[in-house]
Amino acid sequence: MNVRRLLAGVAVAVCGLVAVAPAAGADPAEPGNYRSKELCVVRAPAPRAKPPTCAAAVDVPITAKVVGGDGFLDLTVEAGHTVEMPGYTGEPWLRVDEQGTVEENQASSATYLNQSRFGSAENTDIPDWVTIEGATKNPRWKTVGHGGNYVWHDHRIHYMTPQIDPTLLPGTNRVVISDRDDGLWYVPLSVDGTDYEILGELREFPAPSPFPQWGLATSLLVLLAVAGLILRGPAARIAAGALLVVGGLALWAGASELAVVPALAGGNPIWVALPIVCVVLAIGALALRSAAARSIAVLAAAAALGVWAVLRVPAFDKAVPLGSLDPTLTRLIIAAALGTAAGAIVAAIASGGLALRLADLDDDEDDEPATPRHPTSGPTPARGGGDTSDATAADR
Repeated sequence: MNVRRLLAGVAVAVCGLVAVAPAAGADPAEPGNYRSKELCVVRAPAPRAKPPTCAAAVDVPITAKVVGGDGFLDLTVEAGHTVEMPGYTGEPWLRVDEQGTVEENQASSATYLNQSRFGSAENTDIPDWVTIEGATKNPRWKTVGHGGNYVWHDHRIHYMTPQIDPTLLPGTNRVVISDRDDGLWYVPLSVDGTDYEILGELREFPAPSPFPQWGLATSLLVLLAVAGLILRGPAARIAAGALLVVGGLALWAGASELAVVPALAGGNPIWVALPIVCVVLAIGALALRSAAARSIAVLAAAAALGVWAVLRVPAFDKAVPLGSLDPTLTRLIIAAALGTAAGAIVAAIASGGLALRLADLDDDEDDEPATPRHPTSGPTPARGGGDTSDATAADR
């Protein structure tokens, strides 16, 4: 088997995954220090009535959940039911029919404001013809989804002015994000003609120190680098073993992210594709007999894991990562991936495997130099002191 062709094929496959992976229709979800969470659905209060709490929660044929920490609201409507949701000024904005077709009013300012996390009238390009009156009297409906599901940045569920410290409910870390006394956020909607509100809370968490993560990454880098410089020959196998273990942890963390962040919120298959490539190449490196092929497989596995980790370094000082794993564990896995990837690269280079000739990249050759082959045709020199002039001449 030609190992070079195999590794090239893997690289092309990964690039293809990156190219075709679904992109978010708005700012993708990112780790942060806020967590927003849906709590319940209640009937909308009558004018001047006291806002209901979750003690008055009702069952409705919808599912609403926050995804991406506090970035997106994910709404799913059961088939056979209709839902309408107003924009920020009460104009018609979103509707879902009984067949699950989702339509968005292009004449509503919410259509444009919801394209970015901190969208506001001042920094959003809203067409001049978009007005409250026009959105109400002459809506322009456009199909934006099917299956009764839609995901968007709803500015009622996250804090919109990060440059100013939020107001917290006394004695708690709950951010006061509405005019309710308890600080809960609410999103109005109607289901089958009846008005309801989705209630939820936004909480702020202190940012963790990034030093433990950088310390772990540096320690693993130094450990693998020293192993490569001292052990040399076995270093590539040691690095491959480390990549296999840490790549498996990265796959676990990436799968937990992909499971809770949909494509419309920035969920990307590359979150699991890169760790899978790392694990497969690490297994291959452990099985290969050619030192050159093993070193190249280690370098490729380290590159895949390194890209995965570098994309997640911003989570080092964020309290709320994207996945469902424990935040501290997630940060440590990212740090381990970063340090292991960097250390494995050093170990693979220091092992000396890359110094072998290119022909050694085929897996059917051992690490030892091939035994020189004698010619299979032509005169054979005579044994014992016989005349060798004819053989010498033939060889020439």
